[in-house]
Amino acid sequence: MLLTVLAAPAPLLAQPVVAQRVVAADPATLGPIPAPKGCVGMPGAPRDVIFDVRGGALPVAALAIEITATHAFVGDLDAELIAPSGLSAMLFSHTGIGAGADPLWGANVHLDGTYTFADTASADWDAAADVTHHDSPVIDSGAYRAALAATFFGAPSVGRWTLRLTDRCETENGVISAAVLRVTTLQTTRQ
Repeated sequence: MLLTVLAAPAPLLAQPVVAQRVVAADPATLGPIPAPKGCVGMPGAPRDVIFDVRGGALPVAALAIEITATHAFVGDLDAELIAPSGLSAMLFSHTGIGAGADPLWGANVHLDGTYTFADTASADWDAAADVTHHDSPVIDSGAYRAALAATFFGAPSVGRWTLRLTDRCETENGVISAAVLRVTTLQTTRQ
């Protein structure tokens, strides 16, 4: 008698399956970025741009944020992304310091376009604002590197995310006209 042994197929290696949510900012939270009285280095009231992320409470695998904004002096502007849990990461602050800009105020270049901040981007924000090498008074639209995964990886994705913009000088003003948050979550694993 011949005995045939059939091997069971090897299980699939555990592979993460990701899902991406694209969430536009609440339009009521867009608009002018409040400036303080004077230029004392203290920020004005923040412009909090809100993103309500809904769905299953899945952990963050990656994030990207896209903003469309204008501002006459980017060195005065701070941009911070805040998770529903309170974790936060600075997208930019005192832009250009150390890259040829004024050490107190930052780069005297403008925002006028759409800017994406993500871990996967290769362009450096401060280098783009380098006043000693910049060919234009406006930072080019495009994707810029931001260390978001180090802060948000594994955090709950669902809830109210906030993009907080603050201005430190009243003489140059700005407006945020659009923003989109892209949240990639670890959805499940296959076995």
